[in-house]
Amino acid sequence: MVGRKYFTAVLSIGMSLLFSGVSHAREYNFDMAEFEKKPYEYSAILSFNPVFSMLNQDSRLFRLKYMDSEPEDFLHEQHLSLEARGRYEFRAFKFIASGKYETAYSSDGGWVDDLSLFELNAQYTWNSNVTSWLGKKTVKWGKGYIWNPVSFVGKQKDVNDVEASLEGYSLLMGEFVKSFSSKIRTISISSVVIPVTEDLNEDFSPVKSFNFAFHAYTLVADTDLDLYLFMDDSNHHKFGADFAGNLLTNWEIHAECAYENSHDRCYLDNDYALRRSTDDVVNYLVGTRYLTPSNTTIIFEYLHNDKGYTENEMENFFEAFDSAMADQDASLLSTLKSFQKDNLTGQFLMKDYFYLKVSQPEPFDILYFTPFAYVIYNLNDGSCRMGLELNYSRFENLEIILRQNHFPAHRKTEFGEKATGYKIEFYIKWYF
Repeated sequence: MVGRKYFTAVLSIGMSLLFSGVSHAREYNFDMAEFEKKPYEYSAILSFNPVFSMLNQDSRLFRLKYMDSEPEDFLHEQHLSLEARGRYEFRAFKFIASGKYETAYSSDGGWVDDLSLFELNAQYTWNSNVTSWLGKKTVKWGKGYIWNPVSFVGKQKDVNDVEASLEGYSLLMGEFVKSFSSKIRTISISSVVIPVTEDLNEDFSPVKSFNFAFHAYTLVADTDLDLYLFMDDSNHHKFGADFAGNLLTNWEIHAECAYENSHDRCYLDNDYALRRSTDDVVNYLVGTRYLTPSNTTIIFEYLHNDKGYTENEMENFFEAFDSAMADQDASLLSTLKSFQKDNLTGQFLMKDYFYLKVSQPEPFDILYFTPFAYVIYNLNDGSCRMGLELNYSRFENLEIILRQNHFPAHRKTEFGEKATGYKIEFYIKWYF
């Protein structure tokens, strides 16, 4: 077992160094110097975002969150943020940095400030085929629009804004890319090393570890194919694959699947006692995107989250809360509050969901206007969340967005028991 661990570590690091050490091949290189490209580039977004929320005071999560206070039926927040990205090139080096500073006021929490560093890395291009990175970098794997089970070394998208920037991890990465003039048009192989210590990547893994990942990609005709492997130094491993291709020029299909061994989970049994289990899990997503003759885009996806809770396990949590409130059991309420904070604050808490999004640019010939609507439906308990976004970009470098989310109240369901029943957000974004 020890030999296997060292072999994995040496293999991962060796592949990164191999990609970085490939000698310069005698290939035709296009001289870009004549275009006098600037060695630096930067961009920024200044955003003002007021948020108004109607609380669902009958929900169990509302009563659990505010059991020691009496909030208003209505909450408001004000967010002001600056997101910036910069790049500087020097010969074969490229230095990249991006991040976001936000200050916000909430009527139930006061003022808070947050500074997030998304990326800070150095990139070195050895030749036209080989590139390596060192530092904090965002890695996006997977073909799904709303969720990516093969995202082994990256964070999941926020369903409230799937286009939002994501924070990366500190890593060492090497990539080899080669193009061909045949049916196999492109191949690439990359390896990633992510160390976890007390002060580095502490949110990637709960224990100190070295984590290794591999990604192989090929473009065959017009179909993307990917294979993924992840392993740490305690023999925890994951395997994944995905594909995306067009059946017609206006009809695309995609899918991804991931297997993980030894996933730890915490749940409440029928006696409201906390239990832990370790299981192998298989997560997958299948979806399609269709563009109609009227320029309407329809995205539909089904996802299965094997790590999620069953309907019975979620009902145990809600029934435990009812029992604790009826008996005024302070100890059980404290346990439930801690359990909810650690396990029930993420996305896709249960196992099976449908996602549907419909967007239509410039309807009724209204220029610069793009609305879209979406629904996420929980197949296990029948609850859903619905959203609508209106985007207007008439003015140069200025974007105006109105976004709303609604969680219809259904007792003892994931979305129906949310503390917020309805939320509306307004964005003004200035790009410079």
